[in-house]
Amino acid sequence: MPVKLSSTLNKIDLVENTENRFLVKQYHKFMNSTGASERHQNNNLKVILSYVKYLGKDKFLSHIEN
Repeated sequence: MPVKLSSTLNKIDLVENTENRFLVKQYHKFMNSTGASERHQNNNLKVILSYVKYLGKDKFLSHIEN
C-alpha cells in the first residue's frame, strides 16, 4: 500500500537531529513552492528520510560533501 504524503510529512517530526529536521522541512517547502506534484514530493521525502535515518542523529546533512 502506498504511503500518503501526509504520513511522510508526519515522519519528519520523528527525525532526532534538529538541524536535519529543519533542512528536510525547508526542502519540502521549496518543493511545494515550485509546484512539484504530491507524488514527487512524497518520493523525494521518503528517500531523504531514509538517508537521514541511515546517517543517524550525530551526522548532519549540511556536512555531507559531494
